Amino acid sequence: MNVEVTASSYTDHGERKVREMVLYTVRSLVNHPADVEIVLTSDSASSVFYIHAHPEDLEELIGNLRQTAKALQIIVSASGMKLGRRLLVEVVEKASRTQ
Repeated sequence: MNVEVTASSYTDHGERKVREMVLYTVRSLVNHPADVEIVLTSDSASSVFYIHAHPEDLEELIGNLRQTAKALQIIVSASGMKLGRRLLVEVVEKASRTQ
């Protein structure tokens, strides 16, 4: 059973700190930092940080040969090891909002 966690309902202080670190890092890499959102989905074994970004920024976040995305994954995985939890990262295109 996966549970989507919003920033205000994090149960683990460590995951919140990892989210803040990833958000800061990602926003420093992109051209549309205000469009970056991170959604955490958790189950009993692991958590996935879904990084939603502006379509024009996806190439920046994924990088040549996925090097940037791999680097983010390494940092998040290392943080997860410290927390005793499996943490993953997925970069996805931010959906257009209808108004």
